[in-house]
Amino acid sequence: MASVFSLGHLGSDELAASALASMLATVSGWAVGIGLVTALDTLCSQSFTGARDKHAVGTYLQRGLLATAACHVPIVAIWLWSEPLLLALNQDPTIAHFAGLYLRYLTLGCLPNLWFECVKRYLQAQGIMHASTLVLCIVAPVNMLTNYALVWWEPISLGFIGAPLATAFSYWLMFALLVLYTIYVDGYQAWGGWSRRAFHKLDEFMRLGLPGIVTTCAEWWAFEVVALIVSYLGNVPLAAQSVILTTSAFTFQIPQGIGVSCSNRVGNLLGAGQAQHARIAGMVAMTFAAVLGILCSLFFIAVGSWWGRVFTDSLPVIELVAQLMKIGAIYQICDGISTVIGGILRGQGRQKVSAMLMLIAYYVVALPLGVFCGFYLEMGIMWVFVRTDWNYEVYKCQKLVGDEGAEFLTPALP
Repeated sequence: MASVFSLGHLGSDELAASALASMLATVSGWAVGIGLVTALDTLCSQSFTGARDKHAVGTYLQRGLLATAACHVPIVAIWLWSEPLLLALNQDPTIAHFAGLYLRYLTLGCLPNLWFECVKRYLQAQGIMHASTLVLCIVAPVNMLTNYALVWWEPISLGFIGAPLATAFSYWLMFALLVLYTIYVDGYQAWGGWSRRAFHKLDEFMRLGLPGIVTTCAEWWAFEVVALIVSYLGNVPLAAQSVILTTSAFTFQIPQGIGVSCSNRVGNLLGAGQAQHARIAGMVAMTFAAVLGILCSLFFIAVGSWWGRVFTDSLPVIELVAQLMKIGAIYQICDGISTVIGGILRGQGRQKVSAMLMLIAYYVVALPLGVFCGFYLEMGIMWVFVRTDWNYEVYKCQKLVGDEGAEFLTPALP
């Protein structure tokens, strides 16, 4: 959001270019990398309570670091060649140039952001949820200050490229602070040191990571396809879309946070063999998602008429944002609930089910019928939670972390 704030007041071209760059970064980078890392949601949380040795959590982290390091190489290659790619997609040459410039500098922060996600999940699996929050409380104001300084503050202002540089610096700072927290404060207990075992069972990691990529990409790409379509309508619609996507990403953090918490809670409980407690945790999380989704919807309605002024001075963009905020309010509830259910599925290690449902919902049903119907029909994912056999999920958990896990008595299956 800080980049959108700082670049939005440079002009509509700069705002549109940052939107296009963010879209391509999400499609080709963050969706792929973060989707891969969702394997740690399952493996770390289940092994923390179900493994014979808690150092298995550290081993899974090392596998995640290796996998994301390999994954980031093609991501960086795409970002470096993004300008010709955008020109091939018939984008405006000025906007394509600025977007390509943005992504070239953002490559400096690609790997640390993905590694931050890995370490974050390693800590969350141990119930240490507040560490990343503390880090972000430090980094968020630093990010805003560096964005302002590198874009606008005359002694060091760099203009447009200041925003991606500030973002890349913030990613490195996030990763460094979280590692320092782990070493000196809490979370080191499950590390166990570097081990050659990190190179083993990478196929097991990828069996969860690849469906995670499909799940994340299926959802995120649907939003970005809409943004790409909007880009052909002109700079004003694209700028307004940038504001809406940024605002939606902001409110999305609420159900995403609940989903992360529930994913780890469900994984921990399954690892401990507590099937019914895992089911109750999922139900509580879904209730929270519904209530907070209603509050987010009310927020969109309440601020819609003036929200665009926070991002830009362009009157046409402000007016269009006011109209789009009404649409954005509609899908807050169902989007929140489906996000939490996605977290439950990750805790169960059922990324394949989530991937299948996301592909069907967005690409078989949603996009052909339009964005509105897409968000409405996303509620179809709810039946997976209702029909879950929680005792069987405990059995699968024990099987997954078998030779790295504790010896359990296998619960009786129905």
